[in-house]
Amino acid sequence: MKRTMIKKIIPGLITAAMVSGLFSGCANMDGMNININDPEKLAGMITDELKDVEVTASDEKKAALEYWSEGSEAAASIRDYVEKVTDEDSDAFIPVEDRIAVFDLDGTLMGELYPSYFEYMMFIHRALDDESYEAPEDMKEFAQALNLAVHKEGDMPDNSERLHAEFAGLSYKGMTPDELKEYTREFMKSEAEGFNNLKRGDAFYKPMVSLVKYLDAYDFQCYVVSGSDRTVVRALIEDLIPIPENRVIGMTYTRVASGQEDKDGLDYQYQPEDKVILGGDLVIKTIKMNKVSKISEEIGKVPVLAFGNTSGDMSMQQYTLNNDKYESQAYMVLCDDFEREYGNQEKVDTLTKWCDEHGVKTISMAMDFATIYGDDVTINTEAENKIFEITMPEDLDGTYDVKSYKNGYAVYDKEAEDAGFGGYAFSVYAYENPSDYAGGMDEKVGEIKDGDKTLYDIVVEYPSDVQYDYEKYTDKMPESYEKLYDGAEDIVKTLDPLGEGDFEWGAGCKGEDLYGDVIEKFKTAMEEKWDSNKLEEEDMSPEYNAVTVAYGGDAMSKVGYAYMDLNNDGVEELMVGEIAEGDLKGTIYDIYTIVDRKPAHVVSGSARDRYYALEYGMICNEYSGGADLTGWQSYDIEPNTVNLLPQLGVKEDGYEDKDNPWFVNYGSSDEEWEKIDEEKFDEYKSRLVYVRPDFTPLSK
Repeated sequence: MKRTMIKKIIPGLITAAMVSGLFSGCANMDGMNININDPEKLAGMITDELKDVEVTASDEKKAALEYWSEGSEAAASIRDYVEKVTDEDSDAFIPVEDRIAVFDLDGTLMGELYPSYFEYMMFIHRALDDESYEAPEDMKEFAQALNLAVHKEGDMPDNSERLHAEFAGLSYKGMTPDELKEYTREFMKSEAEGFNNLKRGDAFYKPMVSLVKYLDAYDFQCYVVSGSDRTVVRALIEDLIPIPENRVIGMTYTRVASGQEDKDGLDYQYQPEDKVILGGDLVIKTIKMNKVSKISEEIGKVPVLAFGNTSGDMSMQQYTLNNDKYESQAYMVLCDDFEREYGNQEKVDTLTKWCDEHGVKTISMAMDFATIYGDDVTINTEAENKIFEITMPEDLDGTYDVKSYKNGYAVYDKEAEDAGFGGYAFSVYAYENPSDYAGGMDEKVGEIKDGDKTLYDIVVEYPSDVQYDYEKYTDKMPESYEKLYDGAEDIVKTLDPLGEGDFEWGAGCKGEDLYGDVIEKFKTAMEEKWDSNKLEEEDMSPEYNAVTVAYGGDAMSKVGYAYMDLNNDGVEELMVGEIAEGDLKGTIYDIYTIVDRKPAHVVSGSARDRYYALEYGMICNEYSGGADLTGWQSYDIEPNTVNLLPQLGVKEDGYEDKDNPWFVNYGSSDEEWEKIDEEKFDEYKSRLVYVRPDFTPLSK
């Protein structure tokens, strides 16, 4: 880059020198006369003068990465990469024409905002509130359901992404592209819901906008690759981000001539009086693999930098990391800020795990962004909680800040906030739908019913160690913070429903209250001596048939059950297995969990494919594939689903390698096994510590 800069600057300096000395045959630089007819001397002088110019230009580019926290590891990583690949003397140098950087929009460059994406909210406005447009009834019904869902007052409609894409296209059908841009500009002027001092059109992350400008200064070609409407995105970023319209890739709809009517484009000629208008039919929704296909089609080169914030960007990031021509990097923006943004801990935990597994770097909004939208923009925390209230201890008066939301409260430590940390101690929320919260650091602790007898799960959420690691950022955690954090349970137990509601601590969490029908089903199976086929049809292990054959009328006393929270979400799972002692004690043949407040079968085992509970939560599958293959694979049960998420796994596989049969995988979904030595194998296996509960016999 420095050499390129010199080539650009030299002609200008030579021209200036020649103009200034045009009539005298000389130029004056710093008081020295230079004969312009002596080009070698002139060039040497200019080179000396440019030494300071190079440093200044480089420093200006470094300074262009604004609004990032001092000491940000993500910012340092980006700077190091950019300086390396733009240095012609570096082995990692990338020519200007191949410096391709791709950015997602919502949640990466622009706030997804509360309650949802810009394009979702503009569609809801169009379908429900725009007096100039009469939406058809099916569109209105979907928009109403979507509006309730994004405000956490109802379930997200099935297939919502595709339905939104199709209905949004129809709602703007007949507009010219310029008219849709103008419509977008008008909606950009509306207030950003959930924030103070912020318009929707200004809701761009300042550090990320600065990053685009920084890359642009280093001659990177930056593209937006968004799942949002391409025309809408073009209107959103104009005059704000230095990305031209022809570098915007997004969701696309058909475009037709205004006089074309129902004719195919192959059968119609554009007329002098025609205009290009939106045809309303969806061509492509650019998320996941569709992002990769459009990048390949429209750019024609593999990017070297990719920035995203959700699972919809993973394909684009993996595609970038697969660049086999140049060194590349990918970054995931984590919405882990609960003070300046509406953070999502479940999403953060899921994305962090994926990034660790796939070599994607993370950008923490909480730790890497010195500001997000600007210091004058704050979350609107004045929403009134009409479901319940909590009572804070009198001895902590003056040490905390409680922020109210529509469905709960978040508690912060003042001393920690003043010291520059988030100060987030815990929060408690009421959720009507378990799918709205399940996962992450959320733990269900009970249930309430409001005056209308609507059932709510009461959920406590704690900060992650990554966000608020006091040992890393300060010598000691403030005592007041420790009291809030440790006292969360006692504070939540003061919960008092408003109106006529009732709150019960532990309701909906204890196995004995949840799985009665399942236990009765097992008793019936044993009493009626179901055969293996019948058991498998009912999602039950065929091993119970073997127990029945072996023990006859005593079989009911040989099969039992126990309860344990196997995924740390506050709700106990049901484990059913054969009652045994020694190494077989605690063997699990069937596991059940709760999905949407109903029992659901997770997995069945067998004599050679057994399951055990682990001491820190999760389960372990101990399996055998013959004399020379034994394995141990741990899993986490994804909350409010029956999905098993692979974690640490080890195996002794003599079929694969007789002399060195020890292998490990680190939780990859495709079980990529890495060869290790016996000592490392023993170390990993020692982490899989079984819990062997005492099963209650079905006969009791």
